[in-house]
Amino acid sequence: MVGAGDAYFQGVRMKADQALKNAGLTPIQPFAADDNALTSSNAYATGQSALLVHDAREALEWSDLIYAIDLNGMNSSITPLSLVVQRDRPEKWLNWHAARVLDMIKPADDAAFPRERRNDQAADDTAFPRKRVP
Repeated sequence: MVGAGDAYFQGVRMKADQALKNAGLTPIQPFAADDNALTSSNAYATGQSALLVHDAREALEWSDLIYAIDLNGMNSSITPLSLVVQRDRPEKWLNWHAARVLDMIKPADDAAFPRERRNDQAADDTAFPRKRVP
């Protein structure tokens, strides 16, 4: 509105003062401290912050799946996620999260559970009893 910077007029990017002329408008003549308020703002930082929050939310939405893949890929113990352990943790969110990750890594059947993982999971059998495969 003051003719500073660039603007779009009828889909064409041009200098703001030219866009105002093409629209038949005259630029506002600010006085005193108004000039500073019109030409500088925190809009860029606010926009960057919004994008950062969006990216963080996207990362959080993938974190459970990444954790489940890490547990499987590194042949990690899943005892800390068991109901036996989770009963001692009264925080509902932690219980929900443990159940969610366990659901992501549970095998469709015992045949899908690698034999070497079965043997390494002997300590977990109290929390996750499984049929032994000969």
